[in-house]
Amino acid sequence: MHTRWNSVEDDRGIRFEICTIKEAVVSSGIQRVGFVRREDASRFWVTFFWTGLSFTVCMQIYFSIVGLVDRSTIFTLFWFANALFMFIGFGLPMGLVVKFSGWRTPQRAKRAVLAIGHCPSCAYRIFDIEAEPDGCTVCPECGGAWKIQEAMNSA
Repeated sequence: MHTRWNSVEDDRGIRFEICTIKEAVVSSGIQRVGFVRREDASRFWVTFFWTGLSFTVCMQIYFSIVGLVDRSTIFTLFWFANALFMFIGFGLPMGLVVKFSGWRTPQRAKRAVLAIGHCPSCAYRIFDIEAEPDGCTVCPECGGAWKIQEAMNSA
């Protein structure tokens, strides 16, 4: 599914799902620090906090509705310890996953991956493919049309 948070329009207006940072690293052979700037990648602490908080709140509500937690024990030391465990236990892994594979925005992904000569959708190398008359280089793997020369010149 192509939603706004995981897809980007190519230079002909067709929406494509973006590749992950890991896919771009594997495809290009360039280390992550070689092309992903700090402001391009998702932030660990934001993801850690919101994932941990939302999971903890939802699970505590679920546990109290289902009856796994007695309502009289809410806000006791055990309840807080359980909430902290859920917060860290789920926030930490999700924060790490998103930090190392997620882009902050699809537009940043498009810019970063095009700057190294690869397709932002499938991470296929398109640097050496000849551009069409409208200036777009069409990826033979996914069909995305990208103005790669403009992106490489602005990087």
